[in-house]
Amino acid sequence: NIAKEAHREIDSVLKKQYIQDAEHYIEKRQNEEAYRTYKQAIYHAPEDVVLREKIGDLLLSLARYEEALEAYEKAIAQQPENDRFYRKKGQALTFLGQHEAALAAYLQAARLRENDFALYKMIGDTFYILKRLDEAQEAYKEAMSLRSDDYQQYISLGNAFFKLNNYQEALDAYERAAHLNNDDAQIYMSKGKTLLALENYNEALVAYERVIVLNPDDPSPYVDKGYV
Repeated sequence: NIAKEAHREIDSVLKKQYIQDAEHYIEKRQNEEAYRTYKQAIYHAPEDVVLREKIGDLLLSLARYEEALEAYEKAIAQQPENDRFYRKKGQALTFLGQHEAALAAYLQAARLRENDFALYKMIGDTFYILKRLDEAQEAYKEAMSLRSDDYQQYISLGNAFFKLNNYQEALDAYERAAHLNNDDAQIYMSKGKTLLALENYNEALVAYERVIVLNPDDPSPYVDKGYV
């Protein structure tokens, strides 16, 4: 028992040192070295699911998607009720072009964690890729019914609705984005195009004028304004 306790203590010390070293490599953008060091850490702590997740995240950043997927699947095996692992598994599968499997992972994450704006956006995007457009609409509407403090998420959601020719929902998303950030020219450019699609020309002109104020060197709003 004393020997086992001493061995556990050594493993703990080595794990902490390897993690510290890996994080230092990450700060220096030496991600391959960080990955090798994390691997040494997990050898001393195979039950550490958070460390396994970090390895998956690092592999994802290195575009080593199959290895990232393997890391997330091992994390799920250890902690099957963690929605975050399913979401990241879905991202790895998306990068691998395995969209049906990615959708299954995202849906499992949604079952474990309700009311997640970004997750329903991912689900909608995956339905869209699979050309299941009605289900994409429903997922995007579910996201819209939730709240996000990230204006970029609303821009992304607005773009998704626009691609589906759902211009009113797109406009609502862009207006939420503008409420969170009134100084982003991209929001008003997208809003102008949406108002144009809705044939609301006067408000489209107002949106393009706002783009010109925020980004006077961009020729795009002048072109669209001329069209109006």
